[in-house]
Amino acid sequence: MSFKIRAFILFFAFCICNIAGNGGNFDENTKLWGNCVPELHNSETSIAHMALSAMKKNGAKVAQINADTGKQLKYKDLFEITVRVAQNLQNRGYKPKQMFGFMVKNSEAVAALMFAAFAMGAIPDMCSVTLGKEDLAPIFERSKPSVIFCDVEFYDLVRESLREAGSNAKIFTLNGEKGDSESVEALFQKTGKETRFIPTKVDGINDVAIKMCSSGTTGTSKGVLLSHAALISGILRTKVVDTNSVILNMNSIDWITSLIALLLATFNGAKRVITEKPYTPEWQLQLIEKYKISFLITPPYQMVSNLKSGLLSKKKLSSIRLQLVCGTKVPFDALNEYNSYLTNGSAVNSYGTSEMASFLTIDYPKSGKDTIGKLLNGLNLKIIDENGNRVGIDMDGEIYVKSSYKFIGYHGRNDLTREVIDDEGFYRTGDIGHVDRDGNIFIVGRAKDLLKYCSKKFAPSDIESFLIKSPDIENVCVTGIPDDLAGDIPVALVVRKTNSRISENDIYQMVANQFPDHYKLRAGVFFVNSIPRNNAGKILRRQAQDIALSCAKGRCE
Repeated sequence: MSFKIRAFILFFAFCICNIAGNGGNFDENTKLWGNCVPELHNSETSIAHMALSAMKKNGAKVAQINADTGKQLKYKDLFEITVRVAQNLQNRGYKPKQMFGFMVKNSEAVAALMFAAFAMGAIPDMCSVTLGKEDLAPIFERSKPSVIFCDVEFYDLVRESLREAGSNAKIFTLNGEKGDSESVEALFQKTGKETRFIPTKVDGINDVAIKMCSSGTTGTSKGVLLSHAALISGILRTKVVDTNSVILNMNSIDWITSLIALLLATFNGAKRVITEKPYTPEWQLQLIEKYKISFLITPPYQMVSNLKSGLLSKKKLSSIRLQLVCGTKVPFDALNEYNSYLTNGSAVNSYGTSEMASFLTIDYPKSGKDTIGKLLNGLNLKIIDENGNRVGIDMDGEIYVKSSYKFIGYHGRNDLTREVIDDEGFYRTGDIGHVDRDGNIFIVGRAKDLLKYCSKKFAPSDIESFLIKSPDIENVCVTGIPDDLAGDIPVALVVRKTNSRISENDIYQMVANQFPDHYKLRAGVFFVNSIPRNNAGKILRRQAQDIALSCAKGRCE
């Protein structure tokens, strides 16, 4: 099909959608929400093809700035290093569809290494830098990697995990060498064939492009297998940056938001600022002001921490055009307060999952409502109640979504894949919510996180969003103590602000005065030094519940 014909079909479909659209394209008969505009890209295109083409087009532009060293990398240099790495790996005998493990922070070479893997048809296997041997060894045993790229600081852990998994994978280290590792710089050598490089052809719909980590907030992190078509589709529907954007990327590359930031920047020829240093309000705000950051993706806790730091000013945030806040429910009052500092842009709610390869909703332009936004292009959504029936407008239920391209599944866990994909190909998000008449989607909470006290259900995030507004509270997590008769007895873990004198009873009364009876923190309020989170900022609920159980037994640290 020619481009002109496809463009006409797209325009025609767009007109039909806008003429027939009623409250977010809701079909009363099927009880489905959806954006019927088709996606205009070749599903056989690979990530490498998209990325390398963009690198050639934007060759003279700066692709990446390492904020830790000040070193800049232009797109033409990124293209050259990517091709050399791919060719040198091919010369060593590595093949398409082999797994290439990554256990790295956000260092300079990571982008080229990942694009090289894509270019030769290999599969980057992204391992969280927070994993220990008990988690990493089983991952290696299942994925059977041929190559591991790791920061030199993780060499001992990787080597021991490979040994336990019975793997002889070659280890390339970043930022130095150790033991039997080889520096990744050995792969940057000239080949003399750079101009003749052609990326490996892939089946965009069915071939695995990458294996990502799921958040692991309610248990062990799962390996999420994504296709080239699903990832490209996810990036193309996220129309939030352009060639003039400056993107801040603070999270390690094993999380989907960092991958999105990398692909958004590269496909659009934008500038990406990276750092290996951990988040602090001081560091993030310094980077925003110094590099005039226009776009960033952050978890809610970073936004709230910035507010509580006392360091915010309109001047420091004047460069921001759009800040996507995602990962967990955002306190609406905090979001509004943060936006009062953004004179030239907005911070908005957004929503996505690793399994769907990118964002599903973005509240942009900002609606002014406590919503995660409307469904993006190329997606369908349904709400399923407790009886398994589809429900309509303003009715709560579990959110199911479906994209143009299938979710391949969880690596080595077909049983878990079957649990989250229904007979119609919809992905079960695990989130409870509803859609209003305007197509705005509202999240109530996670199905697994909902507490049920004396047969009454409620979302712990309601209490968390209320308590975090207190100037005396730095961080908070609400969970439940299991009880045979009552169900879940609410309990709060609280990190107090320095020098705060707020008491357990103060917090108990705050909740009791604000919410219905079943919300009361009957199992107690316990002060802790920190709330367990993954490196994407999400609360690790199972670990938090274990801490609460210990506290309830008098062993709170």
